[in-house]
Amino acid sequence: LPNYEASFSKEGLPRIIINEKTEEGIIEIENRIKDGIRHFNKESDKPYVLSMAMGHSKYQSGENEDSFLKRIDKAMYKDKQLAHSS
Repeated sequence: LPNYEASFSKEGLPRIIINEKTEEGIIEIENRIKDGIRHFNKESDKPYVLSMAMGHSKYQSGENEDSFLKRIDKAMYKDKQLAHSS
């Protein structure tokens, strides 16, 4: 992975911020993570299934951290809703 920072959101959810310059790079990383989860679920004999919602956004110059993180959280919740509706 490129440079990243891990923390928890105000709701206690894990948050990973990845320093990637292009949207294509972020989507590639998201797809690698989702592929890993699918592989785990397919190959595992565990009595549970892993899932993950992801959101991403590009930092806008001069933007404050709270606004940036809220936009990412909104994208993550949209991803979560799409996963639950399919």
